[in-house]
Amino acid sequence: MTPADVLACPRFPQVEVIKRQLEIVDYAVIAGETGCGKSISIYQVAYDYYKAGWRVYRCKELNDTVVMRIPDNTELSLYIIDDAQLLTEQKVEIIKMQARPNIKILFAMTVSAVVKQDTILLTNRDAVEIMHDDFQKKKEEIKIFQLVKCRTIIK
Repeated sequence: MTPADVLACPRFPQVEVIKRQLEIVDYAVIAGETGCGKSISIYQVAYDYYKAGWRVYRCKELNDTVVMRIPDNTELSLYIIDDAQLLTEQKVEIIKMQARPNIKILFAMTVSAVVKQDTILLTNRDAVEIMHDDFQKKKEEIKIFQLVKCRTIIK
């Protein structure tokens, strides 16, 4: 998933959990299996912040040589670091320490063997259930719309 999919995908319940975490500690680490909804969840959070007037930045070139220094200013900024598992734990910790009330940081990483205490864990099963339920709901809405449209044409 990419930022372009934010409005097309169902809203994952963990989006609100992530936003609450950002209110408390100014960063959130979202970890899970491949395909569980990590990326779309952080993009949905970022979209909410963008609508609230925050600037959103996404780190595209990510490898262990990246040294991320966040400017120290008063601008409301949200930084997205997708595929954060490509960074060493030490670099993730350095970036976390730069978070503050006007600078929020979102990390999404594929789950490792050990999940830390400050990590929000997502699973494929949750994502599949959410996508299935949303699909079924939209399918029913289309059937109802077609039925109403058909009745209108017949009258």
